[in-house]
Amino acid sequence: MKVSRVERRVIFAETDAMQVVYYGNYLKYFEVGRAEFFRQFDLPFTHYIEKGLYLAVTDVAVKYHRPARYDDLLLIETRLTHVGRATLNLGYVLYNQDTRQKLVTGTTGHAVLDEKGSVRRFEPDFAERMHALVTPPDSSNRPRSRIHAHTPTGRQ
Repeated sequence: MKVSRVERRVIFAETDAMQVVYYGNYLKYFEVGRAEFFRQFDLPFTHYIEKGLYLAVTDVAVKYHRPARYDDLLLIETRLTHVGRATLNLGYVLYNQDTRQKLVTGTTGHAVLDEKGSVRRFEPDFAERMHALVTPPDSSNRPRSRIHAHTPTGRQ
């Protein structure tokens, strides 16, 4: 199963007056997960940008289960769920790393575009690598593993 996992601490600027993460910021967390997925399993986005290729977001779906709050340590899980000739879909699950509670699930759809904004089909080698990474959405409510990372406060 090809699932990337990355931790991200909620900063104060991402929260509202009640110190709850503003709903739109979850899309930023999806971006963190998406970038890490490609970094772990293929190549960083910078590789494709240098070639004049971009993954444009074509649709987004988000389901909010529980709120994330200021200073929570999030675990962002990302998986590739579908690959077409010029499109792909990614699925996300965000957990509170400490309580292990599922906070948010979602998906993003993407199309590959060139520098002029025209849709391009995936190159055959890229499509083959992506097809090998497709993993169906996870139905579990718990993260598969805990990541141990040092934070600026020294907590683990």
